[in-house]
Amino acid sequence: MYTYIARRLILTCFILFSLSIILFISIHAIPGTIVEVMLGVEATTENVAALEKKMGLDKPIFVQYLKWLSNLVRGDLGDSLRTGRPIFGEILQRLPVTLQLTLYSMIISIFIAIPMGMISAVKQNSLVDHLLRPISIVGLSVPSFWWGILFIILISYYIPSFYSGGYVSIFSDFWGNFKAVFPPSLAMGIGMAAVVTRFTRSSLIEVLKEDYIVTARSKGLSELWVVGKHGMRNSLINILTIIGLQTASLLGGAVLVEVVFSLPGVGRLVLDAVFQRDYPMVQGSILVISFLFVMVNLVVDLLYGWLDPRIRLS
Repeated sequence: MYTYIARRLILTCFILFSLSIILFISIHAIPGTIVEVMLGVEATTENVAALEKKMGLDKPIFVQYLKWLSNLVRGDLGDSLRTGRPIFGEILQRLPVTLQLTLYSMIISIFIAIPMGMISAVKQNSLVDHLLRPISIVGLSVPSFWWGILFIILISYYIPSFYSGGYVSIFSDFWGNFKAVFPPSLAMGIGMAAVVTRFTRSSLIEVLKEDYIVTARSKGLSELWVVGKHGMRNSLINILTIIGLQTASLLGGAVLVEVVFSLPGVGRLVLDAVFQRDYPMVQGSILVISFLFVMVNLVVDLLYGWLDPRIRLS
């Protein structure tokens, strides 16, 4: 177990190192610089050259990368070119919003998807199944930001007291925080629920065809016990895999939803940094999101051994 975790962490370091190279080259290939944004109408050739020299942007790209990498190894993501504040501190300030949004979306999607998938699998090719499948396709096809805009319109019209826009910390106002986070979480959770529903249905259908399910039914066990205890327990490996992948993807896919709902999360921080050509901020934010993505998948792999004792991590 510990050897497996150590290997995965080493692999994580290699992945992040490779990603840092791709990120650094890709971001610096974007036309325009933070210097031009900062100077605005005063962006003459002389002024741009002077400010680039002051900020160290006049050096070759590999020199800039090595300097950034050496700071990264020491745990320093650098300072924002726009604000001059430490990047790690700004990310930590925004990260709870994105993590809370991701957690709520995951919980909502599971509560929607698992029952729908189970019903659709047990009632395969029935009227209920034919109704649930198109619903999941709609949830999968419509982007989360569109759901967000629709929810804002509906809530503002029918329940104006429930949503006022903006974000409130959970520690200062729990109910206000819930009202701010629930609509965007629902908008993100619908798409994830659609994917998990389809995987739950297909995985459970295959399991219900196994011989041990037939044996359990022949013993006179109730259908609820057969499906819930025997069927779902053996379907959870596949379901957990897709839940882990979808949850990790929510971390990076919250950009537009955070913008639509005016949430000060990491996704919005990345988007603002891209528009402002704040290269270090973009690099640091994406690296943190990538690290969380890998950690979520590591946790999912470790849960495999807990759900199925036949799986040995080595």
